[in-house]
Amino acid sequence: MKLITTIIIIVILALFLNACKKLQEESCSPTEPVTLTTDSVIYEGWPMYLSADNYYTGQSFTYKWKGPAGWSKESVYPSSDSPMEIVDSMTAAKAGIYMVDIMSEDCILKHGEINIQVVPVPNPPCTVTNNSTTTSVAGIGGTTYNNIEGSTAGSSTYFIEALGSSQNISFLFNDNDIPIPGVYTSYHEQFISGLNRVRITINTPLQYYNMNSGHAVYVNLVNGHTVISFCNGVFHDPSGNGAITISGKITLP
Repeated sequence: MKLITTIIIIVILALFLNACKKLQEESCSPTEPVTLTTDSVIYEGWPMYLSADNYYTGQSFTYKWKGPAGWSKESVYPSSDSPMEIVDSMTAAKAGIYMVDIMSEDCILKHGEINIQVVPVPNPPCTVTNNSTTTSVAGIGGTTYNNIEGSTAGSSTYFIEALGSSQNISFLFNDNDIPIPGVYTSYHEQFISGLNRVRITINTPLQYYNMNSGHAVYVNLVNGHTVISFCNGVFHDPSGNGAITISGKITLP
């Protein structure tokens, strides 16, 4: 009788342990993917900002990141934060599959992947004489510049100004150093915000003119010099005389 009872207890215990193991495996199986996002285009030399949806609230979880060229990172994010990692100075060798596992102890709760492509910096699609601008309206642009200077402006912006005989053109980049090669986006507002943006302003003795938002601004490195170009950028005319179309090219000394 004792033997039968012992056998029954062993069988019940084995069934219980098996059920617990199965339940644990089921709870560790990812039930939803994690969406990973980054910039739509990543140029060689640019940092990559890789972010993941935060599916959990109320407690912290460990995010284990992996990517090409041996890159890996492990971080714990509070529920109030948006999980994000930065991969500096992207190259062709760093292109490929990046993934993240959201962990609770040794259990993978969620998993996500994204295929990252790194592209070379393109040349501008127009040809403009160095240190000059063209224009559709006389007296606004359409001149040459003979003195170009760049400097840090505040804690997070870089200011470049090219001086002409009767008007100046300036570039305010949302970074605290000389802009690295890539394609930036013009931003019309007074206080620039967002990554990889630049505000371009033409100053004349009577008025200033800002380039409208959304235009491509090319930064290339040519023979060790930073070259800034834009093609057919539309500038706002505060006088209400319509749009002014200008192309330009400025090289830092």
